[in-house]
Amino acid sequence: MIATMTFNRDGSLLATIGKDKAIYLWNTQTGELLNELALYSKAVDITFSLDGRYIAAAGRDRRVQVWGLPTP
Repeated sequence: MIATMTFNRDGSLLATIGKDKAIYLWNTQTGELLNELALYSKAVDITFSLDGRYIAAAGRDRRVQVWGLPTP
């Protein structure tokens, strides 16, 4: 079950969060799972930076985690 999801600015990536403590990054063209990012706690929201270089997750514990994403 997907609890939260968001697309990057150009729609090429989809980030999803389910019931587990992980973010999944998907290629929207191929459906391929690109990466799994571990969370400290259950996330309530995720977003990509405008330039597409980072993804951030806000947790229920009020912590924010930020990851750098590889550039194409």
